[in-house]
Amino acid sequence: MEEICRLLQPGSYANETKSQVDIKQHLLYLNLEGNDITGDIIHKTCLLSKYDCPLQYLNLSSNPLSKVGQQNMAELVLQNQTLQHIFLNACSFELTPLVQFCSYLYENQSLITVAIDRPILTKAREGEVIDHMSRIVLRHPCLQSLSLKYHALTDREIRVLAESLNATQQLVSLNLECNNIGVAGAEVLASNLLINHHRCIQYLGLAYNLVGDDGAIALAEVSIASI
Repeated sequence: MEEICRLLQPGSYANETKSQVDIKQHLLYLNLEGNDITGDIIHKTCLLSKYDCPLQYLNLSSNPLSKVGQQNMAELVLQNQTLQHIFLNACSFELTPLVQFCSYLYENQSLITVAIDRPILTKAREGEVIDHMSRIVLRHPCLQSLSLKYHALTDREIRVLAESLNATQQLVSLNLECNNIGVAGAEVLASNLLINHHRCIQYLGLAYNLVGDDGAIALAEVSIASI
């Protein structure tokens, strides 16, 4: 991780070849999924620089983020204004750093995609962060895709999230697969999508939930109403 981050840092090498310069200028996509990364040294790299980092896509999924690493992730979304897509699926999180991450997302003007699927919550209950995620949907200026798979979300948490859809015009993809959403949750999602007159959500992922026949019918009516 440290060597890769040095590659991103302008002027890190005294004797750079033209090919090294070209790599740094064009390294936009970085996938480090499953690499035993704690995130401790991120604050020493340009990942926390406002505009100096060239990356647009960063995948740190399936890494054992330490508490310091989790805090660095929060600082990253606060400081970095060039990154557009971040994936932190199956990463360790304590409640405080995760809430801080959500809070700092409000200030970010560049992120389009945020995925926090199957978080490993060491000191938080599943579903406890949904209120903060709902505020992101409500207030984020440019977020288009949000993925919250495996959060054990129930109808109660989905009601909180669904109500925020009324005020957003930019979110086009919401992935809620592999949760505990039942008929009532599906119906409230359908109701809020109808109220919003289909101006936002184009993809709604509800695979492996508990919506049943009535929930499926309610969601189908949203599609029929848009024809």
